[in-house]
Amino acid sequence: MSEAVTSTMTCPKQTLRILLVICCMVSDGQAVDVSTTLGPIRGFATTMDDGTVLNTFLGVPFAAPPTGNLRFSPPQPHQGWTDVYDATRFGPACLQYSLPGTTTPVTPYDPSLDDVNISEDCLNLNVYGPQVSGDDPLLPVMLYIHGGAHVTGANKLQDGSLLAQKGVIVVITNYRIGALGFFSTGDSSAPGNYGLLDQLEAMKWVRANIQAFGGSPDRVTIFGESSGAASSSLHLLSPLSRDYFYQAILQSGASTSPWAVLLPEYEPQTYTEELARQMGCSTQSTQELVDCLREKTAEEISSADVGKPPPMSAAAWAPVVDGPGGFLPARPLDLLDQGQFTKVRLMAGCTSDERSTDLVIIPGVENGVSRDRFIADLADFVERYPRNRDFISDSLLHGYTDYDAINDPITTRNNYVQFLSDYRYLAAEEEVLLRMSAGGVSTYKYSFGYQPIPDLFPTWQGVPHAAELRFLFNLTTQWFVGGAPTAADLDMREKMITMWTNFAKTGDPTPSPIDGVTWQPFTNETRAYLMIDRPLTNGQFLHTRRMELWNNVIRNMAETDTCESGAVASNGNTASAAVAILLMSSVLLVVT
Repeated sequence: MSEAVTSTMTCPKQTLRILLVICCMVSDGQAVDVSTTLGPIRGFATTMDDGTVLNTFLGVPFAAPPTGNLRFSPPQPHQGWTDVYDATRFGPACLQYSLPGTTTPVTPYDPSLDDVNISEDCLNLNVYGPQVSGDDPLLPVMLYIHGGAHVTGANKLQDGSLLAQKGVIVVITNYRIGALGFFSTGDSSAPGNYGLLDQLEAMKWVRANIQAFGGSPDRVTIFGESSGAASSSLHLLSPLSRDYFYQAILQSGASTSPWAVLLPEYEPQTYTEELARQMGCSTQSTQELVDCLREKTAEEISSADVGKPPPMSAAAWAPVVDGPGGFLPARPLDLLDQGQFTKVRLMAGCTSDERSTDLVIIPGVENGVSRDRFIADLADFVERYPRNRDFISDSLLHGYTDYDAINDPITTRNNYVQFLSDYRYLAAEEEVLLRMSAGGVSTYKYSFGYQPIPDLFPTWQGVPHAAELRFLFNLTTQWFVGGAPTAADLDMREKMITMWTNFAKTGDPTPSPIDGVTWQPFTNETRAYLMIDRPLTNGQFLHTRRMELWNNVIRNMAETDTCESGAVASNGNTASAAVAILLMSSVLLVVT
């Protein structure tokens, strides 16, 4: 953990902007002092390749340590400090799931800046921003929420320098994850959603302090990837968050993703009781249970294996519906249907082959997947639905079969990847875009389809989950073959960073064309999107039949008590009448 160092000057709050002029020096490693509402902090300056001088502050506490009696509680205000706080090294990452008796280290983008790697005392954030003076206009702010399925991840994994170089202030925050972030008793003893409330507390810190760094508290774009995108999407629904941001970017995740929220029918109480059993705590009283868990070590709790996650979720620990007055007052889909969301500009999209990495366990997958394997895996998949499994299976099998190449293993593999990707990411993001667009929100959709040549991922995997992050954050060494991006990779990085920061600055990712292309807004009538590849291209109605299959046909079947009898043949060549009617109805809903 960072330690305080002796203060050489006092920084009254009324001179925050002037202080930046006094303290910021252009030489690399020069100390940079800024005063915050909690006390003075000291970061460092770095000169970028183009001569831009960036100020970096690492491991800045934004809330009290969530330990002791504050475990399983909303974040509380930090008591602050009087000496200058050393913000030149990373703060600890939050405890991650690990095997019992072990800890899972987090490898930061610069290991030389790491001291305490992980800790329960982990509520800290990093700030990156261009050097400014008191006369400069306030810059837009981008607050990033990391992904990791609600159980892994840390702010020290992403370097915000490249984004900040374009004239924005970048804040990357930690938040509690796993059981420590999302354990819930379902009542006032431990309502849950502490990780989401930590993110909100970071937003409040930004509102109170970002002007001291040259940022505008009224121009904050929240963005995230995977579970960080789902979290950002949930902030759009939470009445507690609406005053702390003015637009959002969702990268491969949404509030309606099947893993985003642990809904009641999947019995989150089961996992609470299992954790209690492993920790030797009684469940007779929820308050006694919480008190007992607060006596255990954080490592014991974070490494507890509570068994198989619920079928609609990626992990047993995830956000929950905590009811009126809570962070999430109702189911995400219900809130969207009722128009109960913050109406701010939205940009959202996915990679073109999100879940290709799921198939690496299949022997010989580089040569394709057999139809028999796909049908068998589909039979396991539909077990998550309590109703009409045969009809759901029939619909999905037909929806992801290319009858011109029904036994071609390469085609089957590609359809299998799209099936998993649509279910977990694409359909949910389409749903959020449609509802927010219908509510009068300006929206933009993308599909990221650029694959470097050569690439760390095999060619057959295409562009998998999180592949776009290497073009937004300074992750060169870990993410490119030989640690060196090609000229084409650097060109893509420039385009990505320009569009993301343009959106933060103007609400429009292409206020002027990039390579002659202007990104067209998504509307319910056009369903426009930008294919982010070389070259950039505009399109409409991306996979709309498949989106309607998930968001209308499958959902209706899952929520209907019974369907007419009849089923598809095991080879998938014959559809029941009920399925055929539903599929035809979905196709007629849209233009393709």
